Amino acid sequence: MNANQRQPSGYLTFEQLVPANWLDFNGHMNEARYTEAGARATDKFLEIVGADEVYVRQGRSYFTTETHVRYLSEVHLGSRLQVFTKIVSAGPKSLHLMHRVIADELLEQPAAKIETLLLHVEMQTRKVSQVSDTVRNQIESLLREQGGPDNDPCIGRYLGQR
Repeated sequence: MNANQRQPSGYLTFEQLVPANWLDFNGHMNEARYTEAGARATDKFLEIVGADEVYVRQGRSYFTTETHVRYLSEVHLGSRLQVFTKIVSAGPKSLHLMHRVIADELLEQPAAKIETLLLHVEMQTRKVSQVSDTVRNQIESLLREQGGPDNDPCIGRYLGQR
């Protein structure tokens, strides 16, 4: 599937089989690997909207400022992971994403949800700045295409919240 194709749960932004070196001593996927999968999904999403390597060479980028991972189910060796990304919100200087990590054995129920907040920066000064019109327009187009902001009840949760 093309990464730009939207699915009901968002845009496919990362996919791979879980290798042995992603497991911990409990025999399931290590918590750090969820963060890695989320980071790769964020990178792919940024490519989709035009905030890619060329954009960075032009002096602009997004920096991740906060990530919240909710582990919902175990994932095991050989599972096919897919990460689907939706936009929660987008401002002139920020981008808020929700990644849903799906493992094939869970029948499309998320194994994890990864909420990520990014700020747009000017690379030379490392200060927060406004996103380019081109990238902003692409984000707004995808937001319309996905049917508006993601409204997952997990958004904005705090640690330990039930």
